[in-house]
Amino acid sequence: MKPKSSKQISMEAIPGEWKRLDENGVLEFQNILRILNRYYDAFSSDKDKTETQKFREEASLIQPEKLEFFVKKFGNYEYLIYSEIKENGEKVRSDTWIHIDGIGEERDLFASKDILTHPVHNILCMRDLYKDSKALTEEREMIL
Repeated sequence: MKPKSSKQISMEAIPGEWKRLDENGVLEFQNILRILNRYYDAFSSDKDKTETQKFREEASLIQPEKLEFFVKKFGNYEYLIYSEIKENGEKVRSDTWIHIDGIGEERDLFASKDILTHPVHNILCMRDLYKDSKALTEEREMIL
């Protein structure tokens, strides 16, 4: 299938290792997206939502088997997310965005103060999902 967009990014455009979230990672990241979407909904109306916000809302609700997330860590708490929504095994929509791992950052802050019993240490975050995911083994070009 020929890409409809000429804007492309190769796996090497941003330093770091691309990983694909497994089935459990997809479910967990959908939960993170639902939480973030509820937060953002408190500050914006439907008419003000960007295409990326609409995509993330759809991605948070769609059946996990119709969804893929690829993640690349490129800072202490910054992750590039590339997601595809598929129907009948074919990509029908995709989007990219930067996810800032606020929970991971808070964990580090509390750990630096030697506060290891704070509840933030028990909240799943992107760092956990990335760590538990497997690196992609073959070069793959992603369409934005």
